[in-house]
Order: sequence, then C-alpha cells, then structure tokens
Amino acid sequence: MRIISMVAAAFVIAGPAWMQVAAAQTGQAAPGAAPPAATTAPPVVAEQADRLLRQMGEYVGSADHRGG
Repeated sequence: MRIISMVAAAFVIAGPAWMQVAAAQTGQAAPGAAPPAATTAPPVVAEQADRLLRQMGEYVGSADHRGG
C-alpha cells in the first residue's frame, strides 16, 4: 500500500512536468501551458519530484520480491 501511495504522489508532483516534456517532443503545446518564449530552455524537473522518484526507486529496488 505504501508503494502505491508513493507512486501516486510522484505522478501528482511530476505529472505536469512530464506532460510538458511530452508536448515538447511532439511539437504540441501542453494543455494550459503558456505560449513558448522566443528562447525557451528545456523543461526542468522539480528537485522535490526528482528526489521522491529516486527514493521510490530505491525503496522498490530494496523490497523483498519473493511474494508473501
């Protein structure tokens, strides 16, 4: 249950950034996004989202996968 909560939190935090990256790769504007500036920098993932995703990965990687 804790893993599911961590995954859900990661999606809530990082979801908007992922949508912008996907939109940039396809050349489409993200829903609700401001029009691009003349010189746009690549989207940056929030530090907190990156940290949470790394922690989640470490937790899942260290979990006992033998089933129970």
